[in-house]
Amino acid sequence: MKKALEVQEKISLQKKILILVLIIFSVLINFSCKSVKVLPDGSPIKNLNNKNLIGKINELKPKFKNFRSNIRVNFQNKISNYQVNLNLRIIDKEAFWISANMLVPIAKLLITDKKIKFFEKFQKNFFEEDLENLNTYLGFNVQFETIKNLFVGSPLSDFEKIKFDRVDNEKFYKISYLSPNKKFNYVYSFDPKTFLMNQQVIDFENSRKKITIKYLRYQKINYKSYPKIVNIIFEDDNEITKIELDFEKIDLPKKLNIPFKIPEGYKKLILNDLF
Repeated sequence: MKKALEVQEKISLQKKILILVLIIFSVLINFSCKSVKVLPDGSPIKNLNNKNLIGKINELKPKFKNFRSNIRVNFQNKISNYQVNLNLRIIDKEAFWISANMLVPIAKLLITDKKIKFFEKFQKNFFEEDLENLNTYLGFNVQFETIKNLFVGSPLSDFEKIKFDRVDNEKFYKISYLSPNKKFNYVYSFDPKTFLMNQQVIDFENSRKKITIKYLRYQKINYKSYPKIVNIIFEDDNEITKIELDFEKIDLPKKLNIPFKIPEGYKKLILNDLF
């Protein structure tokens, strides 16, 4: 009986992993620089113009061909608390790959600029869809770059391609952006000393849903700052799910393999099965 319950918990967990990954994926919509001074007290410079601020933010963005990290992930809500280990690999502009493990491998996810693929081993299901079809189904314009940005500490929006507003704040540089369909409001906060991102918030307009992504700690890899501890908080009315990502090891290898093959005999899921 105990073993059956443990198996059921694992099946429930893999479903949550799939749903959370797809939620993250579906809501992340992507739509000559002077030296910037820092005030002695670390407060934002009130007259810092947008061009210089965005230039400094873009200057700090990590640039790489290949990215690899082991991530310890904690899922927590009012019902349960789970830990999963992720192996994350990114080939810039080509592939975003995750392998999830709970003592043994349980699932793999692959996102390219054209497709999303996923399979899980407990119920032997798989999902494969063109991004164009997924965007049409969800009503979003999902891009590969936004997924990468979430995990490397870069803004989800490209500030050089959108019309944004500055928000007055005594502690941070804050930028606000309302999506063209007016369904999502993005608010970004940047540390006035380092210009690294503290958090990005996605508010669902006309609903009580919100996603908050907090970058609590960074680490230096090849003189660039990458996230160390990231907290993601999903709020839906009174339901709150917290995810903590601990990037235990990051390296930027010259070559990187992306092993992904859907096993034979697995059942194919369709979009209606997931949403």
